[in-house]
Amino acid sequence: MATIRFNQVRLTGFGPYRETCEFTFSDQLNVLVAPNETGKSTLVAGVSALLFGLPQTTDPKVFGQARYRNWDHPLRFEGELIYTVDAERYRLRRDFQNNQISFAKQQAGEYRELISGTHNPRAQRRNQRYEETLKALLGISSQELFEATFCLTQPLPEAEEIDSRVQELLSGTGVGFKQVTERLSGELREITRFTGRRGVTAKDAIEPRALERLEAEIQAIETALERDKGLVDQLETYRRHLAEEEQRRTELAQTLATREQMLTLWAQWQQLKKSYQAAQVVYTQVDKSKAQAQELDDERRRVDERKATCVWGPQAPVRTAEILSELEAIAEQKAGLSREIAELEANGVTDIQEEEAQNGQEDHFALDWSVFGLEPTAVVQRRRNQSQEALTAWADWEQLKAATAENSLLQEEEFQLFKDAAPATLETLKVYEPRQALLRSALENATLKWEQAEEELRKLRGRAKLPWVLSILMMLIGGGLGAFLAGGSRLWLFGLGGLALGAGCGYLAGRLLFPTTGLAQAMERVAENGSQVKVAAQALSTFEAVLQPFTEQYTHLPTAYRRWEQIRTEGEDLARGQREFSRRELGGYAGPAEECPLEPSHRLNDHWSDLINFIQVIAPQERLGCLGELVVWLQEKSSRWWEGLIDEAAAFEEKSAHFNKMKVRQEANQEYLAKQKRKQSELTQNEEKLQAMIEPLLKAADGDYQQAGKLWATWQELKQKAEET
Repeated sequence: MATIRFNQVRLTGFGPYRETCEFTFSDQLNVLVAPNETGKSTLVAGVSALLFGLPQTTDPKVFGQARYRNWDHPLRFEGELIYTVDAERYRLRRDFQNNQISFAKQQAGEYRELISGTHNPRAQRRNQRYEETLKALLGISSQELFEATFCLTQPLPEAEEIDSRVQELLSGTGVGFKQVTERLSGELREITRFTGRRGVTAKDAIEPRALERLEAEIQAIETALERDKGLVDQLETYRRHLAEEEQRRTELAQTLATREQMLTLWAQWQQLKKSYQAAQVVYTQVDKSKAQAQELDDERRRVDERKATCVWGPQAPVRTAEILSELEAIAEQKAGLSREIAELEANGVTDIQEEEAQNGQEDHFALDWSVFGLEPTAVVQRRRNQSQEALTAWADWEQLKAATAENSLLQEEEFQLFKDAAPATLETLKVYEPRQALLRSALENATLKWEQAEEELRKLRGRAKLPWVLSILMMLIGGGLGAFLAGGSRLWLFGLGGLALGAGCGYLAGRLLFPTTGLAQAMERVAENGSQVKVAAQALSTFEAVLQPFTEQYTHLPTAYRRWEQIRTEGEDLARGQREFSRRELGGYAGPAEECPLEPSHRLNDHWSDLINFIQVIAPQERLGCLGELVVWLQEKSSRWWEGLIDEAAAFEEKSAHFNKMKVRQEANQEYLAKQKRKQSELTQNEEKLQAMIEPLLKAADGDYQQAGKLWATWQELKQKAEET
């Protein structure tokens, strides 16, 4: 199996990655741990989408473009994956918007493209070459199998979510992973009840198992041993401690009596000490009060002297401190506004100069790109995609037309008999073998019945002769017997009578013994069966005569008929395909597709109509009259031509965006400048109003707000001291 290593992945406009985001992988197992909603699962989805494609969906809950396109809708929605297979490095690029891919291999230090084109995961016509190459390199071609083997996302897949084949592959035994897990889980549940702690089941079992029972028995035995051993040691220790404690109890009783007496004396001494200390505190406080009274009197005189110097103090309002804070804040705001206004005015001059320079550069573009709206680059890219779609549809049409011509030629050269045959003849050809077998069987059955009737008729005719033979025989016997009885020539009448009597008796006996009834019916059956043989032979002859031209030309007629049916069906399918192309692409135009007019009255497909309007803007000198000329014109345009248009449109779009952004910024700056000037005027009015409220204080501080704050703090301190004294 090949050694596969992912080296680097780059995503743009994918999920939360609006700008280009690059990830580099190490040679070992890569584990990405990060908070939620930071793009861990998106990275895995990006690698999968690069390899297998991103379906065009509208439901954001399923895997597709609606879910992973960045919500800002940037122009670029693409990615690149570099990986190594057995020391060979490959690069895969994919445009998620139009499913364009570029698959290259590194050779001599540079990448050489191996596969390019469109790979749409939901297209009916798949890119077989790319998918076969991907399977040959990675060993798999399924996105689900890739996500189950190359990476593990959060949360991990449950056992029932893993394909049984993957389970067998992981277990290596051919037995399902789930079956092995259930068997091991069952064995573990028989051994211990703590299966929940080990992550096997959702919670632990209630009843103990073999392991818990053994642990309980071991614990009980160890506890019993320790208990018995400890009891023996404790018994001797308790005896020794009992004697020691008894001795200590006697000593403590004596000590307790002594200390109780001392405690009584100590309480009396403590009471006396507290009384002495309380008296000392009273005397000390009296001395301190006298000193403080003297100090306060001196301080009051000094405060009165300092207050006399602050003639503005009594006139100052109570909220002078708040007013000073507001004035300082207003001063700071005005200074900031002045700087900001100066900067905005300077920016306005710069914007005007830049706008004049921008207006001078508008005539550098060969085309008026403004007709395509705000995003001409996207319009050109869409027209390029529509050109590819239209040329692809035209190539399909040419293949369809060639296949139709080949089918018609094959019908005329090899199956002209079938083509000219009547419907009844074709129905006969359809059942040639069973019909021929049926006619031959009918002829054989009629012949057999006719032969059987002939044989029966011969038997009946032979049986009809027997009464006459018996009559002759009996006549001879009767005549001989009569002659014998007569005994002389004069009695010859007895002989004649014997002959007549014998003949009559023999005939009657023959009729009784050998009846000849049914001879007429047998003759009728022979005639009827003979006519049926003729009818069957005539039907077979007519059947073979009708199909004789076919049997002479084709060795095996049923095979030839099946081949004709197949070719005729293919011809009908091709005809339907042509009609569908005419309906879908040409609006039902009945003439040759190459001659379809490009007039608006013909309801062409949107990509043809959009391309016609596009050409009228970028190449107004072109005069394209029919669809064939439009196809030739599009086929002549190379990728470099389209890239040149895209680059010019992007340059125009960039300059337009810059100009619009500049205009918006200029208008916003002007509006903001006017707003800031109004705010500056309001601040000035408010400042003058507040200054009038504390004008004497500001004069004393020479208009300095900080110095005024210090003076006000000093005045407040003097007032507080005056109140305290």
